[in-house]
Amino acid sequence: MIFVPLSTLAFDTLPREATAEAAGLFNLMRTIGRSIGISVIATMLTRRTQHHWDMLGGYINPFKPDLHSWLSAHGLPLNDPLTAQQLAGELNRQAGMRAFVDAFWLVTWSFIVMTPLVWFLKRPAPAANSSRGTLTGH
Repeated sequence: MIFVPLSTLAFDTLPREATAEAAGLFNLMRTIGRSIGISVIATMLTRRTQHHWDMLGGYINPFKPDLHSWLSAHGLPLNDPLTAQQLAGELNRQAGMRAFVDAFWLVTWSFIVMTPLVWFLKRPAPAANSSRGTLTGH
């Protein structure tokens, strides 16, 4: 939904003889942007997972009645080593889910912030005798 209209707008404003160089530059910038975006999201997922792990881990306390009700609902005794493993797995799952929600919010807000940039795009001038877009090319 983004790259096809963006590339159409980018190439419609160029002369036909510059499209090969423009395509190479466009793909290079798209690849660099994608790499930076993936790096930012991966870093954010790692940091936010650790943040949520630390935050949620504070609720696992043997003096809290919620822990005992969760353990009894799952049939786990507090002093069993498998209980700690189950709790760590659940903590990891919940922290990861919260980190993904944070990452999706970042992507959502970045799209919202970038939406007004559409108004700065130039419309291509309509050409009366343009052969661009025809099948015959005459």
